[in-house]
Amino acid sequence: MSRPTCRRALAVCLAMVLVTFAAATSFAATQRPIQQFVAAQTSQFFWFDPETGNSIFLDYAGRTNSVFQLGLGTTTDGTITERALPDGRARVHVVLHTRNAFTTGGFNLSSTGVFGHTVGQVLLGADAALGDSVMTVDFINTAPGAAMPNIIQLTFNPHPGQVLEKLLFVVNADGTLRAAFGVPDGTPGSAHTTQRGLFTVPGEGIPADRYPTERVEFRATGQ
Repeated sequence: MSRPTCRRALAVCLAMVLVTFAAATSFAATQRPIQQFVAAQTSQFFWFDPETGNSIFLDYAGRTNSVFQLGLGTTTDGTITERALPDGRARVHVVLHTRNAFTTGGFNLSSTGVFGHTVGQVLLGADAALGDSVMTVDFINTAPGAAMPNIIQLTFNPHPGQVLEKLLFVVNADGTLRAAFGVPDGTPGSAHTTQRGLFTVPGEGIPADRYPTERVEFRATGQ
């Protein structure tokens, strides 16, 4: 190989290396503060068990504790990992840990409380049920650095380009049971839910409800 040809080959190889490095750098994972996701959760909701009708609410963003000044010591921490996609959007993986969060539970999709007390009752001195939760969310956002979505908005009214892919929410809480549960009011109890949503997996769920796992359980302590 002549020297000019060798130089041209080296130049082409170097250019390919630089392009590959630039592409890898542009799609590298970046970290964002978890509070950006927490702050976006301006509305929260009950989680349901369609088989039993049980429902549970856990203040996973600490908003109820803050707005009503319940003083429960609710804390949040976690990570947001974001990776740029070739089409200009971003793949996002959120892990949110919440501790000492206000929790209540209901029965048969009604307002009948069976676990914990309402905000009003807690403000009047009743004990609050407290829970710990882990939420993981995988979704496509409109662009790297774009605002974090509210879960309700992302689920039911995604912006153009947004795609909710997976959601997992696990709760374990301790508190007291109400008489509607069939035990003396104030009986120590526990609550658990696992909510597993698969939104882009063929064959999982149905268009209106893509949660293959939706379990909500209440138990008297020791049972």
